[in-house]
Amino acid sequence: MANGTRTLDLPDLGTINDHLHLLTEDRRHLRVNAFRTVTGLSPSEMARSLEVHRPRVYQPEMALEKALKKRILTLVRALDLAYELLGKDEEKAAAWVMAPNDVFSDDSPFEVIMQGNGNHVIDFLLERAGKKAGAAF
Repeated sequence: MANGTRTLDLPDLGTINDHLHLLTEDRRHLRVNAFRTVTGLSPSEMARSLEVHRPRVYQPEMALEKALKKRILTLVRALDLAYELLGKDEEKAAAWVMAPNDVFSDDSPFEVIMQGNGNHVIDFLLERAGKKAGAAF
């Protein structure tokens, strides 16, 4: 304890590792081709899902404005957790995120995240990984 401060030893609750390389190094841009590969979405589907103008999905990188950033970072966290849970297999993680799941009323985790309800997906994955966060402070 230095200068009257105390550090907490908290477990990793899903920090961003970006195992599937969706983000640029500075984490301010989405790598469009990587996103398209992971999701399997066409440019039109991608523009609709991300709620962006279609020309943006033809650029190599897309800036993450505030509205989009939260959903993309949640997606990256979910993919990181799925990657770890599924034996560090990128293809299995991507397939799980895109597949309908009865836990989410037959929506895919991707759809749940894009609808703004990504915390449900993250909580589900944290529970499965044995990293479920405790109650608020």
